[in-house]
Amino acid sequence: MDSVFDSLRGAFSPVKTPKIGWLRAVRESLGMTSGQLGKRLGVTHANVLLMEDREREGRITLGTLRKAADALGCDVHYFIVPRMSLARMVSDRAQRIAKTRINTVAHTMSLEGQPISKSALKHLLQNELSEIIKKPPRGFWER
Repeated sequence: MDSVFDSLRGAFSPVKTPKIGWLRAVRESLGMTSGQLGKRLGVTHANVLLMEDREREGRITLGTLRKAADALGCDVHYFIVPRMSLARMVSDRAQRIAKTRINTVAHTMSLEGQPISKSALKHLLQNELSEIIKKPPRGFWER
């Protein structure tokens, strides 16, 4: 999935939604009135304006958006793109969990008069990280 998301990040990051929304922007660019689009959709021009408002506000359903886009001769491409690679997200989360676990153990050992050296801590952290990545614990994403 990361390779798919990498290509999407590069291709779509500069695209900004028009202030008036995609539906209205395309409709107006085609020189189509809201009444004409309404006839294509089998709704009133007031419903088209409401649909455009909802799309602009981010409250339109995907089904409605697809129908309107189809009536405009357009397709809807729906996807989400993680801000960073999925592998990095998993690794970062695993590192936080491993550090918390190892720091807890190190603190307890220190209180018992058995401090752990920095090199031993580093080794324990790497082992814990490896184990967490191999078999994520229950509730991995809950903390």
